[in-house]
Amino acid sequence: MAALGVPGVSIAIVENGQVVFDRGFGKLRVSDAEVVDGETLFQAASIGKPIAAIGIMREVERGRLPLDVDVNTLMSGFQLPDSPYTRDEKITVRRLLSHTSGLGMHGVPDVARGAPLPSLVEVLTNGGVEGGQPVGVEFVPGSRFQYSGAGYAVLQLIYEEHLAQRERFDEIFCRSVGMVSSTYALAPSNAASGHDSNGAVMDGGWRDISVAFAGGLWSNARDLATLIGRLQRSSARLGASTWRDMRTRQPNSPYGLGFEIVADGPLQRFEHKGGSAGYRSYAVGFAETGHGAVVMANSDSAVPLLFEVVRGIALAYNWPHDFARVLEAVDLSASDRSRLAGAYALDDAPDVIIYLTDRAGRLFIGESAEGEGTPLFVGEAGLLVPQTGPVDVGYSLAGNGPVREIFLRGRSLRAQRTG
Repeated sequence: MAALGVPGVSIAIVENGQVVFDRGFGKLRVSDAEVVDGETLFQAASIGKPIAAIGIMREVERGRLPLDVDVNTLMSGFQLPDSPYTRDEKITVRRLLSHTSGLGMHGVPDVARGAPLPSLVEVLTNGGVEGGQPVGVEFVPGSRFQYSGAGYAVLQLIYEEHLAQRERFDEIFCRSVGMVSSTYALAPSNAASGHDSNGAVMDGGWRDISVAFAGGLWSNARDLATLIGRLQRSSARLGASTWRDMRTRQPNSPYGLGFEIVADGPLQRFEHKGGSAGYRSYAVGFAETGHGAVVMANSDSAVPLLFEVVRGIALAYNWPHDFARVLEAVDLSASDRSRLAGAYALDDAPDVIIYLTDRAGRLFIGESAEGEGTPLFVGEAGLLVPQTGPVDVGYSLAGNGPVREIFLRGRSLRAQRTG
């Protein structure tokens, strides 16, 4: 924590579907003496999306919300604009939950703490900024993956029109699944302040998130781990078939209905990351083995710490996955780096391009050819591993010339060379 400049962290561990450890470490604010404890709240950011998805799927299961109809038929006060892309294929609740709707806007607007929040309609019509551009449809719904916070603004509009307003979200989305401390309140008590990458406290302590479903949840590791355990034990007020549907990857997406889904069978895990100004978090659960963990921190610099903590948990609790493997990191040869370097498109989400770049005698993985990326090492023959993070890269150097395909996340995702 000190090396990365992370003031505070909340950690919880799940074993056999039960929370077996939860504790806070460090400080609420770097300059204060107040310490993080098990009750301290952090902005969960995008980890709130699958929480909203669970509540939505509960209503689908009850027959109160259709999963596969045009969402414009579910809204009376707002309509997504017509588009040539939606002539034959429509934006549906299913596609919003799996990030295949075609809508843009990766993240949703935030504002200075206490400033007026833009309405959901304003977020969608002008990005929450006067004179801003409306959220548009950028491709045929269902044809590919594109992460969209705006999709959750649409889902919240539908939910508020037909089911309940924000004032009831704590009860509906949190208390019903044992999350006793979590809240959608804008100014929660016992909250850790966010810190930027330079270690400075955010002005006002944090920024307020405009869309509750997309990132407005405050939580702690214990509450989120409780939810993970309930999902594993089928006691999250969801039917078994509904939970199975939620963790089934949707066409052209690495996501199910809310969570990102990694691997299949006994190694299948459901997970989500969270990142807002001053906060980073990661939650993961194994669907069949009952393992899981949540790590939340109040710093933009915390990502390496999150995954190092989870890696340590995996080793200590014998998780059945590469998280728990100890590998001796060695560098690739220059010729092997040259053969691997390039751009790769995911089979399940062709819009997602993974770049392997060869710089300064090392291979890096990233979302662009120019970005800094994460350094990779040879963990063993045919497997590249990052110094931090959950992404592993499988490959084969058989034959000659450039490598044509790579495999990610326990070989559950294939990506083919595009350049």
